[in-house]
Amino acid sequence: MKKINIYIGLMLVILATSCSDDFLEKIPYDKKVAENFYSTSTDAFEGVVSVYDMMQYAGWDAPIILAEVASDNCLGGSGAGDGPGLQNIDRFDVGNINSYEDLWIMYYKGIYRANVVLENIDNVTWTQKEAGLKEKYIAEVRFLRAFYYFNLVQLFGNVPLVTKTLAPEDANIPQATPEEVYKYIAEDLKYVVETLPAISFAKIPQSEYGRVTKWAAEGLLARVFLYYTGYYGKTDLAGVITKSDARNYLDDVINNSGYGLLDKFEDLWEASPTYAGEDNKETVFAIKYTYKNQSNIAWSQHDGNVWQVMIGCRAKNYPPFGKGWGFAPVTPQLYYSFDPADSRQNGSITHWDTLMAHDPNVKPYDLIDQREWTSMLWKKYMPKANSEAQTATEELGGNFMINNYTDQIIIRYADILLMAAELHLDDNLGLSQRYFNQVRQRAFRDQYAGKEKTLANNSTGIQLLMEERRHELALEGLRYWDLLRQGVEVAESTIDGMTTTVISGGLPPSESVSIFRPETKGLFPIPLTQIILSNGVLKQNPGWE
Repeated sequence: MKKINIYIGLMLVILATSCSDDFLEKIPYDKKVAENFYSTSTDAFEGVVSVYDMMQYAGWDAPIILAEVASDNCLGGSGAGDGPGLQNIDRFDVGNINSYEDLWIMYYKGIYRANVVLENIDNVTWTQKEAGLKEKYIAEVRFLRAFYYFNLVQLFGNVPLVTKTLAPEDANIPQATPEEVYKYIAEDLKYVVETLPAISFAKIPQSEYGRVTKWAAEGLLARVFLYYTGYYGKTDLAGVITKSDARNYLDDVINNSGYGLLDKFEDLWEASPTYAGEDNKETVFAIKYTYKNQSNIAWSQHDGNVWQVMIGCRAKNYPPFGKGWGFAPVTPQLYYSFDPADSRQNGSITHWDTLMAHDPNVKPYDLIDQREWTSMLWKKYMPKANSEAQTATEELGGNFMINNYTDQIIIRYADILLMAAELHLDDNLGLSQRYFNQVRQRAFRDQYAGKEKTLANNSTGIQLLMEERRHELALEGLRYWDLLRQGVEVAESTIDGMTTTVISGGLPPSESVSIFRPETKGLFPIPLTQIILSNGVLKQNPGWE
């Protein structure tokens, strides 16, 4: 019997466009196939939306959660009676080696959809008014394909490189080298930078919010450059992008994009009474979500932010914070690493003991079903009680587990500044210091005097930047990768053996221990199901055999 190799999702036709805010709110098209679909610009647009759509498909295994739990920022958490899924990540001892198969499939679905669009877009008939639209769509799709590959290669290291749609009998291909995958990512992103126009933030139409821009591609290219050159010890990005190129890309965003820092750090997040809202001037690129899909197929469409409920308060609303499953409680090590004058400490993290001490209306947190309680939860991305989404859920028959809607910020202007500061350490220390200072001044505001730190072109300067990145970008899914790109030994010394006092299910305090296994080199295991389906063509990562 012919083996059907589903491990990279190549049996799929162009799937339903489940969509989110703004330009993604379109009717699903689940009856159309590529062979008879691509003829008009509308068809092309719907194909592009289907590629965007795959960014939304993640729940407990969302990369942002995995990266925070794998780092020194968070523990596993969840319910006292739940399985040990995130605890296994925290201890790098995955009991079910197929735990991450959904991510593998999700990203390869996105890559497949991207390849379908790129291979069929020449069949579209464009009107004179649509001049340039084809190139725009190609650039957006190539950005998304690069984004999916970057997530795959960070997580798994050794992955198949699929550059076109394949027949089932041709789909069983071996893993490429990381250099081959990163070269492909760099070429895609370089194309996007060179193709999309330099439209400043203020001139981007509201209907275009959430779509790929030149600035997003430049920011992602710099992030890829820093990770690849750091983790693999290289001087350039697979022969495609040099350090000078990466610097220039970031300087271009800083000088020409129109993006900038908000006045107050906490206004980036919904918990702030003066929340700036989504699509503000600091958000260079975000994954869009909506609460509006209340249909009976909403569970499979993931239009809502399904991973957001994972970090909510365990099973109860504690206004203004909404209920969820109590995953990824914050470590005291992260909270107390902040200077108390740093607005990012309480702008990023909800400290329950502090809340109860200052606000008599705050209820004591119910520990009966909470595992690994540290008294600290995410404030960034925490679901809201009594929110628009919750109201819609109650009135329209939705569900709090799938109708949270906060966009996930992928690239922030503050990250652009810190990456640029890092890349300029050895060629323009003054410029590096200026970028660095902007981030710290915003964090400390009127208490900045005496909080200045001076960068240097050496390991001390790098360490200062990494500390700043941890505090600025905490709980945004970057800490683990920042540790790894400093070297496996740095990740091991930072994570391994870290102990945290916790309470689980109302039990007396105990110790939770984090573990990092250097033999894995920080990579996650290739899902065993995929290895079996490949008939052994796929090889397991070191340390997981």
